This record gives sequence, C-alpha cells and structure tokens, in this order.
Amino acid sequence: MTTLLRITALLAAALSCAACLGQPYPAKPIRMVVPFPPGGGGDIVARLVGQKLTEQWGQQVLIDNRAGANGNIASQIVARAVPDGYTLYMASAGPITINPSLYQDIAFNPTRDVVGVALAAPVYYVLVAHPSMAPGRLSELVEFAKARPGKITFASAGVGSPGHLATEMLGMMADIKVLHVPYKGTGPALTDLLGGQVNLMFSDMTATIGYIRDKRLKALAIGSQKRDPRMPELPTVIESGLPQFVAVNWIGLLAPAGSPRAIVDRLNAEVNRIIRLPDVQERFASDGQAFGKNTPQEFDAFIKADIARWSRVIKSANIRPDS
Repeated sequence: MTTLLRITALLAAALSCAACLGQPYPAKPIRMVVPFPPGGGGDIVARLVGQKLTEQWGQQVLIDNRAGANGNIASQIVARAVPDGYTLYMASAGPITINPSLYQDIAFNPTRDVVGVALAAPVYYVLVAHPSMAPGRLSELVEFAKARPGKITFASAGVGSPGHLATEMLGMMADIKVLHVPYKGTGPALTDLLGGQVNLMFSDMTATIGYIRDKRLKALAIGSQKRDPRMPELPTVIESGLPQFVAVNWIGLLAPAGSPRAIVDRLNAEVNRIIRLPDVQERFASDGQAFGKNTPQEFDAFIKADIARWSRVIKSANIRPDS
C-alpha cells in the first residue's frame, strides 16, 4: 500500500471513530473478508467465528468471499480498507506468509499492511500414500526414493500451496528427488492419489482422515511438532528423523494496519473465547491451545517466522507461480 493510501485510510478511520464517539464497538455490521470461495477450510472457520461474534455482540458479521490470484485480491482489499475494526480478514498461510515470497510484483506486505488479531485454527498436514506404495514409514520412503531419484510422484493442490512447499522441504531435508505433480485444488489431487495415478501427497488431515481410517490411503507421518490425538499412533516427521521439519498451515483473523489497539485486543479476547467452546473445538479438531497464549503480538511474531520459513523453501527450490 502506498503512503498516500495509508494516510487517507487513517484519516478516514479517525473520522469514522469520531462519528461513533460514545458508541461501544461494534456499532454496525462487520465485514469479514475470506480469500477463497465458499466451502473451504477458511470459509468454514470464518462463518463459525462470525456466527459466534454475531450471537455475542448482536451485530451481523457478513462473510465476503473474494477469491482470485491465490488470495492476493482479498489481501489488497483488506490492506486498503479503513482501519476502524469493521473490515476483518480471515486468512491463511498462502496469502499471508507464502505469497510475498512466491510473487515478485505483489502489492501487499503482510508485516506492513495488516496486523494479527488471533490465530483461529491449525491445519495439520499429513504425508499420505496410495496403499500400493511399499514404504509404510517415512524412513522407508526416504530409502525407497533415494533408490529411484525423480521417479516418485508427489501430488499437491497447486504450485506454491502449503502441500507443495512441504514436499519441497522434505526433499531438501531428506536429500531425495521426487516429481511434483500440481493440481488445481486438493480435491482433484486426492482423486488421482486415491486412484493410484500419483504416489504420495502432503494433505490437510481433515480432508484425508476418513480415507486413512478406511485404509484407502496410507499415512506415513504428520508435519506438526507433536502427534495428533485423532491418530496418536501416527509419528511426526520430526520423530521420523527430520528434526527441523514443521509443515503446519493455519487460519487466523487479521485487520488492516492502524486498526485501534483496543478493538484488536477485544477481538482477540473474543476469538480466544470462541475457539475454546466445546462445539468449536469439535469442528476445528483442536483443543484451542494449539497456538499457546495467542495474543496479537504473538500472532505478528508467528507471521514473521512463517514468512521466513517458507521464503527459504521457495528460494532454495526456485519455485515460481508459473513453474
């Protein structure tokens, strides 16, 4: 965002706050921008959090799906919005911590144009294989792949997706060469994996756990720092011999830079309350503690660390949007 646009937005916010002086926040409906179409993980989280905020505050939270350009369109809309607490952004790693390193001409800077409010839900990635694959553990897969350089096929939801980057990171850390096969979304990639057209995939656990339990897919490891209680027998990649490997996506609430700190803090408290509700924990498959204390400042630090992690992978593997 240009300096002039930022100054204009801040002036507009000041006028808006002056107009609402004496009225507690929120005094009108809130728009929550989602960078992907309805039905995806981010959209589901946004609608559930929005519903709980509406019930708590008596003001409608309107979900605004702005898909396109891998989330860059939504990011720019939020960056240019008046920072008054009435435009929020339920985003994930792709638009916030991957795209800045993936795209050369992106008109959005996550450490300058938005501020973290609260992390809402973890998205754990599992390394799954077609049952016909011989290896049953990651250590066996590494040896299997080393004997067949460039022959093992890895599907992903697309170039630059978290699953793609997790695959590249695995290749670098394990010193193996695999063949990346990008698809236009998780659904088509899983379809071909289930059909045996590709060998393996790092996929969102929510999307694959049913197939794993039905033995239509074989799980080798999970990319989180600790085991998931839904599948306690599944080791982490760290336990499997790659101690620096962490591949976890996330969904979190952000706001335009310059949003009043009091509003950001109030939103943070509400999101933390919501993600600890029993019905929300069940939907998110999380106990609400995945991100620790989860303050706005910790979310900002988390974003910076995530940008650095994926930037190293993107640069080392020379990944480009058109590759």
